[in-house]
Amino acid sequence: MKFLYFVKAMYLDLKFHFKNGYSRNEFPYSIECPACLKSINYMRYSGMSNSYPHFYCSKCSNIINREADKRKVSDSELTADLLEEITSTLPSCPCGGKFQSDAHPKCPYCQHSFTNTNDPIKRLGDPVIIRIQKAKIFHS
Repeated sequence: MKFLYFVKAMYLDLKFHFKNGYSRNEFPYSIECPACLKSINYMRYSGMSNSYPHFYCSKCSNIINREADKRKVSDSELTADLLEEITSTLPSCPCGGKFQSDAHPKCPYCQHSFTNTNDPIKRLGDPVIIRIQKAKIFHS
């Protein structure tokens, strides 16, 4: 009975938000770019903590998140060899850039990079994606 109440409450909550203009595609956060001072909308996405590893494009802010990489990271210790194994198979981004372990989200106006303070090996287990507005997430 508690489960049914929970499902009904979730449904009513979603119905309320969609009726009042809420959309899953909205970018609820904004930050000012320190380089060009323009406001950038973004969202934090973790896919229920299953969005690791993910890699950003070297040229734009697109993101790739592959299921095969997640299995490798889940079954192994985070090492430089594992990072090299995964990054050697990363594809090119449709924009012409390359998905890389040392790439970060960028300002869509001036391309200022918002760097992550963790090293690329530690980032293999980071489940939080920062998605800049208009950036795409590629899953496979």
